[in-house]
Amino acid sequence: MYKGNKIIIIIPALNEEGKIGNTVRKAKEKCERVDEILVINDGSTDKTKEEAEKYGAHVISFETNKGLGSAFKTAFKYAQEKNYDIGIIMAGDDQDDPDRLNDLIETIVDRGYDIVHGSRYLGGLREKVPLFRIITTKMFTWLFSAAAMRSVTDASTGFKAFKVEILRHIDFSLKWLEDRYGIETYFSIMAIKKGYKFTEVPVRKFYHETGYSKMRPGIDYWYNVKPILKCIFMK
Repeated sequence: MYKGNKIIIIIPALNEEGKIGNTVRKAKEKCERVDEILVINDGSTDKTKEEAEKYGAHVISFETNKGLGSAFKTAFKYAQEKNYDIGIIMAGDDQDDPDRLNDLIETIVDRGYDIVHGSRYLGGLREKVPLFRIITTKMFTWLFSAAAMRSVTDASTGFKAFKVEILRHIDFSLKWLEDRYGIETYFSIMAIKKGYKFTEVPVRKFYHETGYSKMRPGIDYWYNVKPILKCIFMK
């Protein structure tokens, strides 16, 4: 807890054995302000659940893989039901730098923002980003900025914090909103368009040799871009 605010970290995970334990452990060590770490185990076939629990996370498991959208819907519902004030989203693959957790929290509590994105392209904290990632993230961020109608430097890190209250004012039941990738993008765009106070803070993302993306080229990129196109071209 920080200045009366209950704080939860949300980590969706699919087959992150060997990484999820480090993610949970480092988050707990670096940020004592966090009240709970919630891992949504999305049908993993390895020891993701056991490893996350070993290091102190609360785990909700799906028997089969339902997709990132379902994981977030479950986590968002949990955060509201448990009356959390601030939610933080982290990746389960040990790529997000937990040293930045306090910055995210303080930007909301002390500086009065409602939603905060981590950016790899601010403040000189950027690690060496693979060229392909630079190209795709820049293109994605340009589209996101167009949909949100404001300049954003990094729309795709996935490392962000937000006031849980915002979730009550965004409709996640839209038929076109898939249960795969895209809900995070939709959430951020809608929060900005509804007038919630938004900013970015510098973060680092580590590209470990053992790290990898779960995104499937083509189909999952489409799921991520779809909410952007909907927000640009449809009312």
